[in-house]
Amino acid sequence: MRGPRLQFAFLVALLLPGCHLIFPFDLVRSKDAATDSGVGADGASDVSPDDAVWFDAPQFNDFDPSLDSPNPTTACSNGQPPAFTFNSTMVICGLITGSSGKQCDAAKQCNSTNGWHLCTATEYQNREDKTIVPSKGGWLASCVSNVSATKEPSNKICPACDTNPGPKSDFVWDCGGVLLHSLPWTYMSVRSWIACTRLGSNNAVNEAYWAVQGVMTTLSFVVCCTQQP
Repeated sequence: MRGPRLQFAFLVALLLPGCHLIFPFDLVRSKDAATDSGVGADGASDVSPDDAVWFDAPQFNDFDPSLDSPNPTTACSNGQPPAFTFNSTMVICGLITGSSGKQCDAAKQCNSTNGWHLCTATEYQNREDKTIVPSKGGWLASCVSNVSATKEPSNKICPACDTNPGPKSDFVWDCGGVLLHSLPWTYMSVRSWIACTRLGSNNAVNEAYWAVQGVMTTLSFVVCCTQQP
């Protein structure tokens, strides 16, 4: 008989005014309200961390920095690892078998399929920043000309890959301002180098670890860059 009596009491409680049955979710809601207000369920002002935290939300971290960061190991068209790494956006690569080694043949040594290109003078200065001394001399996409108005290193390769005699001109200073070389060429290609020099004009803005080289010269390396992340 206990079952019918309980059912009858339950129905009476529902019908009588002022009666309120407390269900488990009511208890949860009451505790949530106390927690949200900063007051404990017992009226205390300090709520313990155990009372305030009901569950640990799962932590999702699907961001992989390596997916957006450049990969220097894919920079070289010859499929080999870089011969020297400045940082994740600038490396020195060897040549594809059969390449001439001249500056005019340098661009294809950088793996353009993977977003790499021959570094310009501006890129090289900004990323080398006179703090990293390269162990290899490699071509840059840069040229110094004694027929240019400013004579500063350009951001393009020289327009000729053969001899281009011209009037003798001052081309190279050390980073202290001492003249090192006066050369009888119209154009001089730019390469990375182990010493800090000023190219084209004796101006500190033209400083880097680089040097000039005759356009007909062959090198075994090039400097490759990719976009900054």
